[in-house]
Amino acid sequence: MVPSKANSLSAAAPAAGSFHLPTLERSKDMFTRVVEMTSKSGKSQELANTINEKAVPILKKQRGFVDEVVLVSSGELDRVLALSFWNKKEDAEEYQRKQYPKIHDTLLHLLQTEPTVRTFDVHTSIAHKVTAKQAA
Repeated sequence: MVPSKANSLSAAAPAAGSFHLPTLERSKDMFTRVVEMTSKSGKSQELANTINEKAVPILKKQRGFVDEVVLVSSGELDRVLALSFWNKKEDAEEYQRKQYPKIHDTLLHLLQTEPTVRTFDVHTSIAHKVTAKQAA
């Protein structure tokens, strides 16, 4: 038996018990920087607080900045991730050149190791229903 279109995987409604929302928004241009940090022992909360107090005000002033999400691991107690969302890659690259070194220096006393910066194109965002045109 061939499933009907309404029952196929491409149907708009999520499957019963699914954690997926019925609609996902594909970003056109958004870009993300993920900074992975290992804090000195017992300093992850202080590191996250310092990011919020010192880095976020600087980020908010940057062209193309959309949002910052700071995650503190519950499994790896000294692991902190900082995800910044940008309208486009060029905005994030400008921030990396002009502002990140200052922020890095502000956080250095709380870090066990050098942070790792990785970059990604945003494929899907539910919480950030923002495209470059909406945020501009």
